[in-house]
Amino acid sequence: MDRLGAADRSDFRIRKLRRKLSKFGEAVDWSCSLEDVVNYLNDRREEVSNRTLFDDTQVIKQFLDD
Repeated sequence: MDRLGAADRSDFRIRKLRRKLSKFGEAVDWSCSLEDVVNYLNDRREEVSNRTLFDDTQVIKQFLDD
């Protein structure tokens, strides 16, 4: 998250990303297998709009890329 601050991201954006990653972290096992990620996204699909699901997917992709 420090990198986001250095990249001149707003505090609001950083808090939003932190919340999304916290939800993701609570839902998956520490090993974070592909099955865990798919199950998390399928559960989120039932709870949120397509736009929110897309945003969540992008945050997870960036997290796993790093």
